Amino acid sequence: MKTQKMLIGAVVVVAVLVVLFYAFNAYIRNEELNGGAPVEAYRATLSGTQVCLPHKDTSGPQTLECATGLKTDAGEYYALDFSLMSQIPPDISNGERFTASGTVTPVEMLSAEQRYDIYGIFSVTDSVVVDSEPQILLPIDEPPAQGKCYIGGCSSQLCTDRPDMVSTCEYTEAYACYQTATCERQGSGQCGWTPTPALSACLDASGNSPY
Repeated sequence: MKTQKMLIGAVVVVAVLVVLFYAFNAYIRNEELNGGAPVEAYRATLSGTQVCLPHKDTSGPQTLECATGLKTDAGEYYALDFSLMSQIPPDISNGERFTASGTVTPVEMLSAEQRYDIYGIFSVTDSVVVDSEPQILLPIDEPPAQGKCYIGGCSSQLCTDRPDMVSTCEYTEAYACYQTATCERQGSGQCGWTPTPALSACLDASGNSPY
């Protein structure tokens, strides 16, 4: 009986050591990747070409879907998200170059395993310039410099300066993400959903985009 207890104790000790070993290695790996700094979303202005994102696994048959992304001038790929814009998203075709401002959510912050070889999700919010010329946008309305913002639309998915804004009543899971988001006037002076890591992660997990 004493020998059996000692054997069980030894197995437990070995198991704990194995867990600690892998946890320590994961910590070291994270420190190496991030230079010791915590990973968090950040504001950025990126320039590059709109492309179909490359798959991470290219060893087997490839599907034909095109997950829209941005390939920067530095060769980095980012999934594109225009849902935080308070205006109708710009009409950009694959192969066109553009510059935009928004929030970058690093891939390390995404909970789901990514099918595409990306550095993160680029949530565009404003300042879209295509081919060195300002992109003509179709504003929902010309917002005043200041004033209250209102949530509207059939699924409360719109954030504008109009209290009577309506929309068609199709529904996607992404709309649920806006229920806890903040609708307020952004730095550009326009009403919009305030980009946060939680909102970006929710939109990614909703499956509304193929990222």
